[in-house]
Amino acid sequence: MREFSLCQVALDAKFAEALAEDRAFIRDRQNVLLSLTNEGSVRILWDAHNRGVHMLESTRDRIRRIFLNRGPNFALFTAAALLGITMRELKRDIDDGAIVAVSTGVGMRVPKEELIAAAMRVWEQGVIEAALGDDAARVLPAAIRLVLLRARVPRYQRDMLVALAKRHGTTVDDVLTRELEDVACAHAEELATVVPALSAMLAWPGQA
Repeated sequence: MREFSLCQVALDAKFAEALAEDRAFIRDRQNVLLSLTNEGSVRILWDAHNRGVHMLESTRDRIRRIFLNRGPNFALFTAAALLGITMRELKRDIDDGAIVAVSTGVGMRVPKEELIAAAMRVWEQGVIEAALGDDAARVLPAAIRLVLLRARVPRYQRDMLVALAKRHGTTVDDVLTRELEDVACAHAEELATVVPALSAMLAWPGQA
């Protein structure tokens, strides 16, 4: 009987902690929505190469909440709000296997590494690193951080990258990064011996 009581107390405490976390997020999100009527809610952030990144405070805060959260998982409602999607869209992604949810003592939750992976699909990495600021070096592996690359390519390839970026509403950097990810996956086995970090980076953020 005593063991049951102790387990129940622990479960209640865990539930209370999760509930408090979700209530705090709802309160903060309401405050953010109210602040969007203020012109000061938009700030200019700068990346390592001093290129302006126009970002809503709400976007910055959502990214930071995903990557810097100390807990191992997120409630479904919180996960959907952080990604900027509806609960229906989140459940569809879970059903399709795009996002994995796990059952816990306080209900279905989205693991932190799953939400990070989803965030990397939602926002281009330059935006994520700008939002994280100095914290990027702490939460992003060095091998995955952005670096400056200069290359000479045929004019039509440059124009192609620009056209693709415009079509998808993103940057040339993002288009090129995602294309190179496909190349890395296609040649992972042969490149693993010459690029030691490749396998780990392709699996990241599985161990976040």
